[in-house]
Amino acid sequence: MTWVTGLTASNGFINGGNSFGGAASLGTNDNFPLSIKANGSTVMYIGNNSNVGIGTTAPGALLDVQPTLSSSSGVDYGVKILPTINASGTEGYTGLLLNVTQTATGSGTKNLLDLQVAGSSKFAVNNNGGVTITAVGTVPLTWTSSGFSGFLTASSGVGAAVVAATGAKLSLGANGSSDKLVIDTAGKVGIGTTTPNTALEVKGTLRLDGSTSGYTGFQPAAAAGSTIWTLPAADGSGGQVLATDGSGVLSWATALTASTGMSNSLASAKIWVGNSGGTATAVSLSGDATVDNTGAVTVTKTQTGAASTILQLNSSSVAVTKGVDIDGASSGIVSLRYPSTATTTTFTYPSTAGTSGQVLSTNGAGTLTWVTGLTSSNGFLNGGNAFGANATLGTTDNWSLNINTNGSTKMWIGNNGSVGIGTTSPVNKLQVAGGSITVDDGQSIQYGTTGYAFMSGASSGGGNYLNLGTAGATAIAIDNGQNAKFYANVYTGSGGSSTAGGGQIYGAAYGAGSGNTLNMANGNIQTTSYACANASPDITLQNMQSGASYTIIVTNTGTTQCNFGGNSSETFRYVPTNSARTASSHTVYTMIKVGSIVYVSWITGF
Repeated sequence: MTWVTGLTASNGFINGGNSFGGAASLGTNDNFPLSIKANGSTVMYIGNNSNVGIGTTAPGALLDVQPTLSSSSGVDYGVKILPTINASGTEGYTGLLLNVTQTATGSGTKNLLDLQVAGSSKFAVNNNGGVTITAVGTVPLTWTSSGFSGFLTASSGVGAAVVAATGAKLSLGANGSSDKLVIDTAGKVGIGTTTPNTALEVKGTLRLDGSTSGYTGFQPAAAAGSTIWTLPAADGSGGQVLATDGSGVLSWATALTASTGMSNSLASAKIWVGNSGGTATAVSLSGDATVDNTGAVTVTKTQTGAASTILQLNSSSVAVTKGVDIDGASSGIVSLRYPSTATTTTFTYPSTAGTSGQVLSTNGAGTLTWVTGLTSSNGFLNGGNAFGANATLGTTDNWSLNINTNGSTKMWIGNNGSVGIGTTSPVNKLQVAGGSITVDDGQSIQYGTTGYAFMSGASSGGGNYLNLGTAGATAIAIDNGQNAKFYANVYTGSGGSSTAGGGQIYGAAYGAGSGNTLNMANGNIQTTSYACANASPDITLQNMQSGASYTIIVTNTGTTQCNFGGNSSETFRYVPTNSARTASSHTVYTMIKVGSIVYVSWITGF
């Protein structure tokens, strides 16, 4: 028995995998190869010379794969590489990269890639990027992504040919774009077009270069008509020109010359005039009418010894005149005259006569249209109108109405019926922004027939500034002393008797500091830190009103009894009997005044 180092999960490989916490090594430390088996047979062999064999235990290269492919082995591929590419944005990717770094050169064959069958090279890429395809007869070519399927072929009398598959066109491209030259299944060739209609169809310019220099080109119009010209069967005689019959058939015709017809040379101020023999003669206009070589015709009239141009037709067929008189059918004249100083303006008139009462309106650029003119019977005049019936100012389409002063909108009436004063986006039927609403004394703002009304009252003499009520009866009155009087029940929220809850009536507590004279007009709830001395009184309350309730909180923490007083007619009655306060606490006094008696309940010890 000898001691040996046992294998554990920290120093040996276990079924299912290890977590060594560092890089793991599997292999031999002596000069022997490593075999990896499956089902009792070696499937991978790593030699002591670093060659790796798959399917062989005698690898002849750094990686030597020699699978046995047969129907009984169940193996369909010798080597199968199926990378999954997950690239997005500007990321690029390469499915399979073969990169050979050459550090020395020799005289032998240098291939980056060599695909062989039975030891014979069939497809090779050399170190210059050249591709060699070795085959006998036809080499099929297929690009399924573009739909092309064809073959390369070599035969007797043909060095090489590229042939599209049956029923497919052949297309040649350049600069990343296909279909620069197309041969369709009928043998028609198209350059710049994928659907040639003739044996050769070129879309664009056809250029024929001279043998030494220069060229002759044919270029159709950008929007060419569908025309095919049929040339004559033979050459014409000297001086003849090609003439068309209007349907594309060309024939040779004799051209006109200065001696046989009208030429394209004509002296200024002359026109061609045909004679009885059919020959055109150049003649000059004379008298009141003249013409120049721009095509402008001028008609003048001599008056009092001076020639005056009365009409001119320029080369743009525009009549230029200084005035027009249009005679009536029986009598009268309508005259059109130009101002003494005029700007160059062209008026374009409507194509129809318009309807009765319409007037011509310009768009500011010389285009005139018929519009209905405003009069005192259909338009609003400055100063007012007398239509004799109710008047309507507004829009008849789905647009709002702005009323402006000093160049800006002061009142806006929306297409939803809302009115804004000082705003063009009212959120209610009437909204006034940037100002107040004033109602004269004695006037009111009424909501419906039975709803609430806001009525202004007298502003002095003890009257009310504002009354709020319904059906003419005042419910709340605010007088000129800023006092509010309620003549109706006051409910908060949903009402005092409702179990659904109500609101609150509250005001801020008034702090009197350490004073002992409290003006109850400052608030129904007041506080004081005055140190009572059981005087008569300690704290004086002013302006108490009959029917009102008050709360006085003494925050002084002394124990001496606090006595209250008011005017000479007021009597204060306490329950419980007024006495000393609890030390180091606050005391709350609740009071109700009825007539001249003030009822006081108090609690100390807060």
